[in-house]
Amino acid sequence: MSKECGLLSDSGAPERAREDAHHEALKSLDGWSLDGRAICRVWSLEGDQLPIEWVNKVWSLAQRQGHHPDIELSYASVTIRLTTHDQGGLSEADFALARQIDALSTEVFSGRGS
Repeated sequence: MSKECGLLSDSGAPERAREDAHHEALKSLDGWSLDGRAICRVWSLEGDQLPIEWVNKVWSLAQRQGHHPDIELSYASVTIRLTTHDQGGLSEADFALARQIDALSTEVFSGRGS
């Protein structure tokens, strides 16, 4: 089960065409939302459902691609934010990694209510 991330303020408004492209790309992603200059998804978990091995797999997947996601762990949730830091915002690499994380999530959380 996913919750929506809260929007962070963005000090520099992106070009309208780029923003439209980001909204269009988000349509293919389940549970992800724009969060300032990033995309974000929250996985809500019950009790001790947090599979730390899943977080490690996400990190390993991102590192192999030279990506550096922000991953926040708490007792009942995992939040992942993706942005291309060296470009100062979103790129296709962020959306591609989100799709791969979703595939990994389906594999790990099947039957757990992710």
